[in-house]
Amino acid sequence: MNVDWSAEPIDQLEWHWRHQLRPRLDGLTDEEYFWQPVPGCWTLSRRGASSAPMSLGTGEFTMDYAKPPHDREPVTTIA
Repeated sequence: MNVDWSAEPIDQLEWHWRHQLRPRLDGLTDEEYFWQPVPGCWTLSRRGASSAPMSLGTGEFTMDYAKPPHDREPVTTIA
């Protein structure tokens, strides 16, 4: 049996995206997506609204970031 080892992981990832992950995100509101479980957690935020040491990104939204080492890793959100 010949296995295309390049295609197998791609097929698996696409199947899980289409049948498991993506359906769970359908209907998710912005309020739910940007919900923060604790103050000061890292997330995606509108440019200029981040409280993280650094924020990365070139568009309307940026990703919270900081160079290691951290005293304690921050809580992150699904965003």
